[in-house]
Amino acid sequence: MIVSVSELQPKSFWKLRSFLSVSQKIAQESKLSKGNKHTALNARGLLKFYTITAWETIDDLTAFRNSGLHKEAMMKTMHYSKSVKNLRWESDIIPAWKEVYEKLETVPNMINKMK
Repeated sequence: MIVSVSELQPKSFWKLRSFLSVSQKIAQESKLSKGNKHTALNARGLLKFYTITAWETIDDLTAFRNSGLHKEAMMKTMHYSKSVKNLRWESDIIPAWKEVYEKLETVPNMINKMK
């Protein structure tokens, strides 16, 4: 199974409401997508949010990432977020949140690469 995790930080409290609304909708879309085995959202503090999704194949993950609300959200990432980190790997188990946090600490902010 392919596990994909992310850390997202909205730019401000003013963007938080729309950020949370879109995140919930994307999570629901994920759960209904072909090959999805797990979807979970979590927050640490007021402006740090995390996702875990697990997929049967990389093709299932890619199809989800490149379509629907997720695709639209990715195109607006720089507008809403000051930091975005993402990591994926193969695993037989869904990782615990502690593992997700630790792994993402080593990942560079993708927003810096987009500028």
